[in-house]
Amino acid sequence: MTSSPLPREVHDLLERTLRSIEKVETLRHLRRAETSLSRDELMRALRLDGESVDGVVGDLARAGLVEANGSRGTVGLGPAARTPACEDLLRIYEDDRLAVVSELSALSVARIRDMAARTFSETFVSKKRPSNGSQ
Repeated sequence: MTSSPLPREVHDLLERTLRSIEKVETLRHLRRAETSLSRDELMRALRLDGESVDGVVGDLARAGLVEANGSRGTVGLGPAARTPACEDLLRIYEDDRLAVVSELSALSVARIRDMAARTFSETFVSKKRPSNGSQ
């Protein structure tokens, strides 16, 4: 894998936690709103259906990046969204979206290559085993 032009902490956050532009955009909209947003407001801002927004919010909530208030039906930034890595990511994203989108794309390609290599390896190993059960 090539080295990332982004700070290591930002790269790690994208690789391990965010992994999609929808999650980055959700954090961006919540940060810009400076308050909690309703599910409908997020659907409009992200141009996603309710099921997709629920999935994104659920993933971000499990990571502590957002907090969902079920009784009010709102979503706000969580404590993990106030870390230096997340702050840096959102600052970089505002200044240079292409850098973040390129990083997410590179990470996706790396995951796909990894999956393909594993599948090929498993197939190759299973074809080398004798079919009659002898070792």
